[in-house]
Amino acid sequence: MEKETPEIQSPVLKWLDNFWYHYKWHTLIAVFFVILITVSSVQMCKKNSYDIYTMYAGQHDVERKSETGVTEYETLLQGLTKVSGDFDGDGKVNVSFLPLFLPSNEEIKEITKEDGVEVNTAVIKENSEIFNTNIVYSNYYICFLSKSLYETYRTISDVEIFVPLGSYVEGTGATLYAEDAILLSSTAFGQSAGFADFPDDTVICLRNTTEVSENLTGASSREHFKNAEATLRAILAMK
Repeated sequence: MEKETPEIQSPVLKWLDNFWYHYKWHTLIAVFFVILITVSSVQMCKKNSYDIYTMYAGQHDVERKSETGVTEYETLLQGLTKVSGDFDGDGKVNVSFLPLFLPSNEEIKEITKEDGVEVNTAVIKENSEIFNTNIVYSNYYICFLSKSLYETYRTISDVEIFVPLGSYVEGTGATLYAEDAILLSSTAFGQSAGFADFPDDTVICLRNTTEVSENLTGASSREHFKNAEATLRAILAMK
């Protein structure tokens, strides 16, 4: 014998049953979009607003792991935080620091001379792609670069990538490697924790804004450039 389906007595439950029968898929789709919007909103609220963007690219592999204590990455980030400002006015200083292990072929040969030392070419390839994008299109205006990368990328398609820095170094004691590059080791900042371990030929450059970067990042591009200028001056003023 087949069991009879019990009849729903409650008017509210009858309405809900009827509504679900006719609008089940409409409701599921609406719930999906509500959840999607809610999750996206929460993620946006948690996303850091960075006051300054800085990048290192060269043969020094910045350590992100440590058996004990503070990592090298954290030390470098702390040093940059001290010279940056609260440019967005949120009451705290947030610095985005992008370290890229990107040695040249000659530097790879030097690194691998030691027994047992290997270089992960897949990581270098990935870092190269990241660097090629950020050196032109991003808000990473303060760049700490190996001399080989600086020489390779200072001009791209006849466009000068970096800002002349002669007026920035006046009275600071810092030494220019070229008109648009400062020797990091000639600055007091370059002798600070973490940065003192960078290779001696590391240079500091200030990327110029380009038509491409301004079109991609809008008005914020010029603001981030001004913040980078102020931070570079703070770096050079450090005693």
